[in-house]
Amino acid sequence: MMEANTAGYWIYFNWAFFLLSVAVMVYVGFRAKRIADKDSDGFLVAGRSLGVLVGTCAVVGTGYSGWCFMGAPGVSYAYGPIELLFNFGFAVAHTIAITFFAGHLRKQAYRMKSSTIPEYIAQSHATTDGMARILQFFTGLCTLLLLTVFIIGQIKAVGLLTSQWLGIPPWLASTIVISMIIFYTAFGGLAAVAWTDTLMVFGMCIACIYCVGVCLADTSIMDMVNQLRQYTNVAGENFINPPTAAPYGTHKIAAYFSIPYAFFFAAVLPYMAMRFLAFKDDAPLHKMGLLCTVLCIILSLIPMVGLYMKLKMPDNPVLMDNPNMAMPMFLEHYVPKLIAVVVTLFILFAMQSTANGLLHTLSSALMHDMRRSANNYAPTTPKRAVALNRWGVLILGFIGMLLTYAVPDNVFLNYLNIMGTGTLQAILIGPVFIGTFWRGNAYGALAAMILGGGTAAAWLVISGGSDWVIGPLAGDVVAAVAYVVVSKLTMSSCPRVAFSDHDEPQKEGAAVA
Repeated sequence: MMEANTAGYWIYFNWAFFLLSVAVMVYVGFRAKRIADKDSDGFLVAGRSLGVLVGTCAVVGTGYSGWCFMGAPGVSYAYGPIELLFNFGFAVAHTIAITFFAGHLRKQAYRMKSSTIPEYIAQSHATTDGMARILQFFTGLCTLLLLTVFIIGQIKAVGLLTSQWLGIPPWLASTIVISMIIFYTAFGGLAAVAWTDTLMVFGMCIACIYCVGVCLADTSIMDMVNQLRQYTNVAGENFINPPTAAPYGTHKIAAYFSIPYAFFFAAVLPYMAMRFLAFKDDAPLHKMGLLCTVLCIILSLIPMVGLYMKLKMPDNPVLMDNPNMAMPMFLEHYVPKLIAVVVTLFILFAMQSTANGLLHTLSSALMHDMRRSANNYAPTTPKRAVALNRWGVLILGFIGMLLTYAVPDNVFLNYLNIMGTGTLQAILIGPVFIGTFWRGNAYGALAAMILGGGTAAAWLVISGGSDWVIGPLAGDVVAAVAYVVVSKLTMSSCPRVAFSDHDEPQKEGAAVA
């Protein structure tokens, strides 16, 4: 009886801590409102005001999120230490993307006054108003559909952890947390997303350091490896030294493919690349790259928790059925209650850091890109444009919550995330990445998006539980080839936009060409 009463008291404490964090996030959203209220650029790219600390944390917080703290321990519990290598690939790739690519994209997008990736593709490839509308609408539609798949994974991760923490059903937990994210994102736009991400990243790093410290204080890395040698992974292979790189590929070399995959993930996905568009014009990218390296290395250690749980609970029926529960069960059984409250809150921060960015990007795809292109770029007042974007956050956040309820609990969150982001990455790599250095034309951009995205999606669906990284990378190769070949074959009938054609920024409502 005494134990039950104590558990009840902890629930009240958890709620108090959670509500305090809600108040802080809402306050930040209101503070960012003054930037978002200015015009579309204020809402979409924070007035291009992100400096070293906030800009870097916005990228890192969005890149390392619910998949990192909930998905990665689950994959490492099921498949082994391959997830550690995958995470460190993200660390390398994010650093390269910020240091060597962000400046090129930022410079060209600023010249064209592009506030979103679909808008950038349209302005950098279309020489007629009609083709610009097609490109921007199609890219916005792909972004909307595929990032909705991704946000479902994020919302589901939020529900799994918060429900156990607050003692409520997962659907209610997801609804409460996402409602808070919707609120401050709608008010503050990208500025609120970036500012809250900065707070969240420091909390995430503290949580990661503590969790890994708990694991290593109990057992050394070598002891953990030696004891885990006796187990097999879900594919029936050697847990520590498997003959494949499952679930990311059927060959061992696929373990290293996380670096190119994560680089294109950071460079072209709209909810990541939009941060590059929001960097200050004079932001020192080398300093941002160095800070990114430090933060990403810390966050890449979190799969250690999954390995530790495999060692401690190898045949636990809950974890065998749903490996995504590795982190919640670690906090419940191996972390003191008071510290678990704080760590859980920081993990919720990790999930929010991507969910808020996804909601912002989904809203911009629907209410900025698809709306403007469908409306023939009719002029819109800054006040109305901001209001429409806010409504987009509200509507799409609600739809995301409803769709989450239909997803089975035992689906790997990382597979769900890669299905959305990997396919979108293959769609955008041609016109965004290659197009930043070698400009193709509108036909090449469309061919790359259709063929690249189709290849990645088909591969991921057919392979099912394997080749998680190979599918998107195959789509990247097909898209790159299609972009160059189709552009060259059709250049006479569809001229490309020269790099110097957009030296003067365009205004809201202006035609693209």
